[in-house]
Amino acid sequence: MIHTADQLKMIGIDPLEEARLLVRKRDGSHEEFNEARIFMAIESAFKAIHRMAPDQPLPEAVQAAILKTTDAAAERALSGAIKGQPLEVERIQDLVEEELM
Repeated sequence: MIHTADQLKMIGIDPLEEARLLVRKRDGSHEEFNEARIFMAIESAFKAIHRMAPDQPLPEAVQAAILKTTDAAAERALSGAIKGQPLEVERIQDLVEEELM
C-alpha cells in the first residue's frame, strides 16, 4: 500500500495549483469557481423533477450519479480554462447538460 507521505509532490506541475479561477456570471460579475455549486444545482433540478422537498435527501445512487456528472463537467470546464477558454455560467451549464445526456 502506498501512503500519501510516500507519493511524489506535484508542486509546480499542476497548472491550476494555487490558481484563482473566476466564473463570469450572467450579470457580468465574477465569482470564484466552486464545484459544489454545480452539484447543488444538479441536485436541486433532480429534486424539482421528482417533486421532492429541498431538505429531503436523494437516494445514494442518485447522489453518486450527480457527483459523477459534477466531476465530469467541472473537469471539462477546468480543462477548457487551462486552454484559454473563458469560464462562464452558460458554458458550465452546457457542459452539465451534455454530461446528463
